[in-house]
Amino acid sequence: MRKAERLLQLQEILISKNEVLVEDLASQFGVSCVTIRKDLNELESQGYVQRTYGGAVIKQQGIHSFFPRSIIRSEILNFSQDKRYIATIAQQLVHDGDNVFLGCGDTCAAIAQALLNHKANFVTNNILVAAILSTNPHAVVRVTGGTLSGYDRHFLSGDLFTRSMENIYFKYAFLGAAGADIHNGFTTYSDFEHSVCDTVRAVSDTLVFALGSSKFGKTNFMHIGNLNVADLIITDAGIPDEYQQYFDRHGITVLTSVNKLQLMPRHNTDISV
Repeated sequence: MRKAERLLQLQEILISKNEVLVEDLASQFGVSCVTIRKDLNELESQGYVQRTYGGAVIKQQGIHSFFPRSIIRSEILNFSQDKRYIATIAQQLVHDGDNVFLGCGDTCAAIAQALLNHKANFVTNNILVAAILSTNPHAVVRVTGGTLSGYDRHFLSGDLFTRSMENIYFKYAFLGAAGADIHNGFTTYSDFEHSVCDTVRAVSDTLVFALGSSKFGKTNFMHIGNLNVADLIITDAGIPDEYQQYFDRHGITVLTSVNKLQLMPRHNTDISV
């Protein structure tokens, strides 16, 4: 994970929890305590947090200082290698004319970037995804209703989001996750994505969780759903054996390459937005 991405996620955790511990963050991000201390020191120097023994607390003024990320900054679209790899697999999964939902997170944004030449129908609650897809002249792009949510306020959720999903059906719905654990399920940094998952799952033929293999075995702030809510997993070849075996036992396909995608049976479901 790039430092810039880690700092953004640190900020969202601080807004959600107000106080953090270095050891917990180091375990959560899979980095050293020294790295986390440097990150927190940087946020402190910017006036966002106050360092404490073993951690940090957010300053009241810091809550209003974490400005949303600009959707036009080039570094936001410079996705990490694992996200681009996953997006390549998703690109081959979606066909022209498909009805597709793209959810929260940078992985879904990377998938949107990979789908810029697809003549598909897209619905999203991710404003960054909508901005990316708006440059696709072949696509129909719809943005859900909802309340702006999350640290960067790029996501829509709540009652308006739920109501905007009525009478809509998708062939594929893509969701991301910050962690995937056999006992704790899919988890994320935000407290609104559970309802998003439940709502989208009810109106989708295939619910796809797209996440890097480094996320398996990790648990984050908020539960989204159990691992067996997924119909399909897109990840890279580093997925741990125990998770591959778990998904095999539950009849959930795991795609780790375009070659493996070619072995999947084709869906013939005819659904429309």
